Amino acid sequence: MKKEISYFEIAQNAINKNTESVNEGISVFDERHFGKNGIIIMIDDNGKKVSAIFKNKKNADKYNRNKSSDLQTLLKLAKNTPYPKAIDESVNEAKI
Repeated sequence: MKKEISYFEIAQNAINKNTESVNEGISVFDERHFGKNGIIIMIDDNGKKVSAIFKNKKNADKYNRNKSSDLQTLLKLAKNTPYPKAIDESVNEAKI
C-alpha cells in the first residue's frame, strides 16, 4: 500500500533538497586606492573582514586575487601586519 504524501510534505522535501550549506571561504570583496601608488585590498575571511594595505600597487599585483593559494598568502600577510601599517614587500622578500 502506497503512503499518501501531503502538499506540505512535498514542499518541505523540496526546500530541504535545495538548502545547501554555503562555505564561501576567503574572497576579496573590495579594492581601493591608497595615496598615490598604494592599494587597500579588503578580504572576507568567512565573515571576518581583514585589510591588506600595500604601499605600491605593483607589489599587490604579485598576488592573483582569484587563486586560493595566493589569497591564503595575502590573508596571512594582512593578519601579521598591524592595521595602520602598510605591507612592505622588500622586507618580506628578504625573509624568504
